[in-house]
Amino acid sequence: MNSAIILMQQGRFDLAEKELKRLLIQDPQDYHLHAVLAECLDRLDRHKEAESEIRTALSIESGDPYVHYVLCQILLSLKKIKEAKIAAREAVTLDPDDADYYWLNAAVAHAEENWKETLDWSEKGMAIDPTNQTCLNFRAMALVKLGRADQAHDTIQQALQEKPENAVSHANLGWTLLHAGKSDKALEHFSEALRLEPDMDWARSGLVESLKARYWIYRIILGYFLWMSRLTSKTRMALIFGIYIVFRVLSSVERQNPDLAPYVKPLLYLYLCFVILSWVTSSVFNFMIQLHPLGRHSLKPHETIGSRLVVLLLTTALISLIASFLFANVPIFPRLIMYSLLMIIPVTKLFSNEDFKDRHVLIGISGLIALLGLAGVILAGLGFKEQSYLFSGIFGLACIIMMWVNIVKKD
Repeated sequence: MNSAIILMQQGRFDLAEKELKRLLIQDPQDYHLHAVLAECLDRLDRHKEAESEIRTALSIESGDPYVHYVLCQILLSLKKIKEAKIAAREAVTLDPDDADYYWLNAAVAHAEENWKETLDWSEKGMAIDPTNQTCLNFRAMALVKLGRADQAHDTIQQALQEKPENAVSHANLGWTLLHAGKSDKALEHFSEALRLEPDMDWARSGLVESLKARYWIYRIILGYFLWMSRLTSKTRMALIFGIYIVFRVLSSVERQNPDLAPYVKPLLYLYLCFVILSWVTSSVFNFMIQLHPLGRHSLKPHETIGSRLVVLLLTTALISLIASFLFANVPIFPRLIMYSLLMIIPVTKLFSNEDFKDRHVLIGISGLIALLGLAGVILAGLGFKEQSYLFSGIFGLACIIMMWVNIVKKD
């Protein structure tokens, strides 16, 4: 058992798995071996196998808090938040004197986007062990979300004083600085976190955001997204729909009262520009930072491909716009502008997450949407106006539906 634990501490989880399975052949009823193997499989991102293994451990022994601790971590990996919450509560009930079980509950509260509860649980853990690194980091993350960035900064500095080589603390400080608008300093800590732990995706994404935040336009968009991330998912959805309803009301007012158009139109255009920017800005700046040595190596393949496709679509829209002025009587160019801009929606969704579990379905849907739009463009070029409007209308509706599905899924 000790050799397997050492292998796990070294990050050699594949070798630890073999050793644990060898030990389980000798003693298949050792619940602790099953629990450690479950934790090992979870680290290998084989979450379903890990859940099966921890359920076996639980069936043998349900009174050990460590079993519930591992179960909670696996359920969090599987995004089964309600079940994870039950396991976390059981772990702290069985052993109320271990700070690790308090940060476990803080992790569940963080997954629920309950920042106040995240803070409460992490501080309860710190009351037992003031130097517990994970409690300190969850406290800092909660404070950032609650808008108390100065306290968060002090908390992470405390964590780094205890363990200056802690990659999570450096990444956490990076995000805290990014929330405060200090992208240059954030970049330093994200780089340090990746030096200590090269596979930390949280630090990698922070580094990418820091590089893009060097541009003032992106800083505005990033500030909006970071502010939105502090809200709960329900509040975000209410805000998004609320702004959309205001847009619809203003559109109606502008149509019914032409005298108010000079005052209302700028607001409508501002809203539309912001919506478009929120979709394309990240991909455009992902494309731009590929010129930077850090940026080029920090982007994942799906981010690189997605950014290049978005820039290609924007370039096509721009060329089509110029052509529509030069050749006003050619109907294909206005259709190409609409097609190129709307296709950004499925492209952005398709390349937003490399681990999307139904990627083959998404590829099929995106391909069908692309063909519908392309059919509208070709029919317009051939002079079939009515058929062109039909295909273009279905294409536009499908893109808008995908946009809303993306918002709901993301939040």
